[in-house]
Amino acid sequence: MNDIVTHLKRHCGSGVFISNQFEEVQALMCADGIATVAKKAWKLQTQINRIYEFCKFTGMQLNLDKSKFMVFRSGGPLRHYERKFYNERPIEIVPFYR
Repeated sequence: MNDIVTHLKRHCGSGVFISNQFEEVQALMCADGIATVAKKAWKLQTQINRIYEFCKFTGMQLNLDKSKFMVFRSGGPLRHYERKFYNERPIEIVPFYR
């Protein structure tokens, strides 16, 4: 495994379409952070599981205190399948992120 984005592309399949100028996007990286994106709730959990595997393999650690996720949809209560977990630990759901 050489980098986390390559790992996600290899194991999670297609990403989210942004424009014809770019490949489908699975993740965005900056400095010491990564933001993953998915169209379906189950696909996001698959990405989170693959990030866990990558971190375990490389010796990296994910800071769950700084890890958040957002659900984009037209309202209503959060559905049970929209909750996400990292190594069986729940990830905090937020309405916005800074």
